[in-house]
Amino acid sequence: MEINKLISLKPHRNYKATIYSIAVLALYIYVYALMVKHTFKNNSIPTFEDFDLFEILVITLWFLIIISIFWSYRIAKQTGREPATWIVIGFFTGPIGLLILSLKDYQIKNTELLDSIKMTRQEYLKELRCNRNKDSDFSKGIEQKYHQLLTERAAEIITKEKVETLKELVENGVIDPDTDLKEKERIIKFVELNKIKDSEIEKWNPEWIDDSSICPACGAKLDKESNNCLNCGLRIK
Repeated sequence: MEINKLISLKPHRNYKATIYSIAVLALYIYVYALMVKHTFKNNSIPTFEDFDLFEILVITLWFLIIISIFWSYRIAKQTGREPATWIVIGFFTGPIGLLILSLKDYQIKNTELLDSIKMTRQEYLKELRCNRNKDSDFSKGIEQKYHQLLTERAAEIITKEKVETLKELVENGVIDPDTDLKEKERIIKFVELNKIKDSEIEKWNPEWIDDSSICPACGAKLDKESNNCLNCGLRIK
C-alpha cells in the first residue's frame, strides 16, 4: 500500500471488527463449555447425533471464524501490513487475530515519518484539551489545521526520502542521471513498494536463482523494465 494512504491524524481503529470478534469468542467459549458439560455428564465427547443445537452452533461458529479470517485480510491490507501473515494468524487463532488487528494502528516503517505523526497527534490532542469548552465548529477548525500540518510534514519527509533513494540509485549506476522525471518517479515508487532492508534479509536462498522474478542476490522483486535490481543494484540483463 502507498504510504500516503497510511498517514492519518487519528489512529486506526475498527470497532465493528472488535465487537464482532468478541461476539465470536463468546460463542466459541459457549460451545466449548457445552462440550465440557456434556463430556462430564455423559463421560463422552458430544457428536452431531447427540443434539441438534450443538450441530447448529459448531457450523455457525466455523462460518463466523472464516468471515473473521477474510476480515483480518482486509484490515491488514488497509493498515499496511502483510495480508498473508494475518490470514495464517487468523487460521490458527480465529477471532483473536481479528481482535488484535482491529485495535492496531497503521503500520509505517519510516521511523522519522512515524515520529512526526505521533508528535502531530499529541499537539492536536493537547490543543483540543485546552479548548474543550469551545463549540464543534471550533474543534473542526483545529482538526483541519493539524490535518494540513501533518500533510505538510509528511510530504517533506517523503520527498526527502525519495531524493535520498534517487541519489543512491544514481550513485550505484541503477538509474542514468539523464532519465526523464516520469521514469524516475516510476522507479522510485517501485523501490518504495519492494525494497528489502538489510535487516530483513536473513539468509541467501538458493531458490532465488531459479526464480526469474526476483533478484538472485537479495531476493527482492525485480522490475521488468530495469536492467538492475533496484534493491541491491545487481545487474540482471
